[in-house]
Amino acid sequence: MLIVLYVGTQLASSLMMQAPTMVVLLPLLFVIFIINFPAGLILYWITTNTWTIGQQWVIRRTIRPGRARRPGRFRRLAWRP
Repeated sequence: MLIVLYVGTQLASSLMMQAPTMVVLLPLLFVIFIINFPAGLILYWITTNTWTIGQQWVIRRTIRPGRARRPGRFRRLAWRP
């Protein structure tokens, strides 16, 4: 696993033109290592990633970039002796 991370960092630091190649090759390299993992772990990873993608989608739809918050809407509660 460390070898894959090392290769990934070396590829990432070389040139940005190689980014599309990494997007294709790194998942294939991960499959080689992950194929022997227990099925529960892979199911956990898939479920967690799917849930996270859904959360991010909802957050990006609800909070639009041009929306500004009203100042003072959320005040910080300070402890006063």
